[in-house]
Amino acid sequence: MPRSKISTCLGISLSLITRYVKRERGVYDIKSREIEEEIKKLASRIVEYELCGMEVDYELARIILYALSRKYVCAKHSEIDESIDPAKCYICPKLFGSLRI
Repeated sequence: MPRSKISTCLGISLSLITRYVKRERGVYDIKSREIEEEIKKLASRIVEYELCGMEVDYELARIILYALSRKYVCAKHSEIDESIDPAKCYICPKLFGSLRI
């Protein structure tokens, strides 16, 4: 799919898509093969025009909430909020623990 169609589908500019492709934006390594595979599948579905708009938002939110439930984002959270101790925090697993990919 041309970037112009992806831009329209996602509601973002062509320049922003270029920044994502060049890994100048949106880069956070979760260090989970499972999450990485889900993101690759989602990207493929977008490029193949299987998903667009709110469907993409839904799938991305599902992946993000699952990553939160598995504590994959705790290290980044503790960088932003120094009061967070990933070893002791249970909030995300408790809130989102029943989610599955």
